[in-house]
Amino acid sequence: MSDDKKSLVHPGDLLAAVRAIYGSDCKILGWDVKLGNETVQGFVALMLRAQVEVKTPNGGVSEVNLMVKRAPTVAGQLAMVENFGNIIAREGIFFSTILPRLEENSPNLPIVKALVAHKDVIIMEDLCAAGFKNIPKSMQDIGRGKKLTFPLARMCVRKLAKIHAASANEKWTKIMPVEFFDVDTMADSKNTEHFQQFLSLMLHTVIIPIMKKIFLDTPSIDKFIEYLSSPQLFSNAIDGIICDKNKGPNVLVHGDCHLNNMMFKLDDNRNPIDMRFIDFQITRYGQATTDLVYFLYTSAGKEFREKYEMDLIRAYVEAFNAELCVTPDLLNFDSFWKSYEEARYYGVVVALAIKPMQFLTAFAPPSGGELKDEYFEEKDKIANLPAIAAAAYENDILFKEEMDCLIPHAMAVMNKYVFA
Repeated sequence: MSDDKKSLVHPGDLLAAVRAIYGSDCKILGWDVKLGNETVQGFVALMLRAQVEVKTPNGGVSEVNLMVKRAPTVAGQLAMVENFGNIIAREGIFFSTILPRLEENSPNLPIVKALVAHKDVIIMEDLCAAGFKNIPKSMQDIGRGKKLTFPLARMCVRKLAKIHAASANEKWTKIMPVEFFDVDTMADSKNTEHFQQFLSLMLHTVIIPIMKKIFLDTPSIDKFIEYLSSPQLFSNAIDGIICDKNKGPNVLVHGDCHLNNMMFKLDDNRNPIDMRFIDFQITRYGQATTDLVYFLYTSAGKEFREKYEMDLIRAYVEAFNAELCVTPDLLNFDSFWKSYEEARYYGVVVALAIKPMQFLTAFAPPSGGELKDEYFEEKDKIANLPAIAAAAYENDILFKEEMDCLIPHAMAVMNKYVFA
């Protein structure tokens, strides 16, 4: 192991982490550091795995496995991260300030445990060492491999309900540090601007050209194309997910609730027996339905949603009410389902941006290695995106099937909630 990775982790942070486990009398005897992800490194942070040899207070020697999240070192990645602000500091506030309060309301939440969290680094338990694993190994695994199963999805919504319920009775905008809620990560932050630019790119280089092919010589398509190019497309999506006491509970939502940000423990038959949520850098205060539509529109296809969606929302409502355990139940299924249906518009907008990238492998980050500057030199990639997407639509059966389902579905949702 070269020293360059080892130098990226401060020994003082490692010492603080192991002391959180063993107490103040333990000592570090040595440590090693390597890349932390078995598949793809994160886009907005560098993930490292630290193996620490510890002398415990009773004189024994133990090895501790830790995950370290810190700012990336690759210049191109750093430049991209600047669009999001200091997400390490934001996630640090979540772990150091928000999570302890949540756990006062509901102990043993299904959230990765952080041992050290400040503005420069987060050191967490190593879930892989504890038997948890990411189900998809890449973005393409989600779309092309169809990794989501009903048992996985049901466990996800039940565990998500536990987190949401733990936050439901708190006035977060009043009790949290002002720097956490002074901007909304989906409504008025740098992250919003970055996503809006990315959405516009996907719409004009992938979605609209394919839409024209699907609806060749259909005059009514013009109004949809005009709408996809308008600012109202995104602003209407944001309007549909901000806090609204008339659309169900306002809670702390994960904000980036997709299958890659969940880790599962499986039994011998590959059925889920436990799970943890990771990556809380864009946690926000908003409608509970936000996480649900985001999850089901990024991690599942139309066929899966049509088959299981209502059962999953019912499982969420039941778990939420059971967790709060108040009479009468806070959530009524019929009312919550109506709110979910209204939030579906946000789901299709997110899907129009993200789904193409789950299939266009030319833009996939390298698997099993560190991101390099070459990956972020995207001018040629972006210029070639229309041709790449057009070729994929003609030659890639799975991509064509996904677009042939997603685009008409998105148009139907927009027709119902915008043009009706």
